Amino acid sequence: MELLVVQMTKEPLFFSCSVIEMTVSIPVQGCIGCGKCVKKMKCIYEDEVNQAADFDFNAFVFVTDTYYGSLPKDAKSFLLRLFHSHPDKLAGKPFLLLVHRRKETEMNVNWLQKECQDLLMPFSIENATGKETGLQWLREEAAIQRDISYLQRKTDFIR
Repeated sequence: MELLVVQMTKEPLFFSCSVIEMTVSIPVQGCIGCGKCVKKMKCIYEDEVNQAADFDFNAFVFVTDTYYGSLPKDAKSFLLRLFHSHPDKLAGKPFLLLVHRRKETEMNVNWLQKECQDLLMPFSIENATGKETGLQWLREEAAIQRDISYLQRKTDFIR
């Protein structure tokens, strides 16, 4: 299983499994709502958003810090642009958000859950200290998605 791990944090995490690692430089250009990504299936800005979508991966891990119980604006810009410009690359793939936070506080990630629902992406959020639990969840979800894909291909073949 290939994981795409995108890190936007001062304290990078190290993973014990096969990963495609990518670090995003800050600042990240925000979306201007031009709609060209819908036609071109890529963002007009040539930066890390398009680079992330070029990789072949089974699951997506995003590592970031939090500020006052919220994602930084650069992290939100990156995720929104990625979800809207490359839905074909993300659809159905499990998404794990690993966050560095000092204490367990409520995070407002409703917008992120909606984006994941729209793309049929299983979604989980974990504190970075619990990354092994998150990675186990990710492996299980990737296996489920692989089985669903196999069954869909098999039923299409039978028809």
